[in-house]
Amino acid sequence: MQMDRDAAGRVRVAPVTGFGLVLVAHSVCMLRVEFARSPDQLGNPEAVQLALSPVQARALADALLATACAGSATPANVIVN
Repeated sequence: MQMDRDAAGRVRVAPVTGFGLVLVAHSVCMLRVEFARSPDQLGNPEAVQLALSPVQARALADALLATACAGSATPANVIVN
């Protein structure tokens, strides 16, 4: 996957500070994602609003869940008490 980079070659990141999701007319999932481009913006985040079909929303949810599970999985050689 191609990531956007700044002039110094660093991957641009904007931490998510909130989100909302609503189903409209049983056919469109409206997703609002709030984010901060800088620490100064944490109290007044920007937002992007996306319209997803239910199939797209499910694919996004599945991909997010799989990535989150992979990131939080305990390695097989680690014992947790």
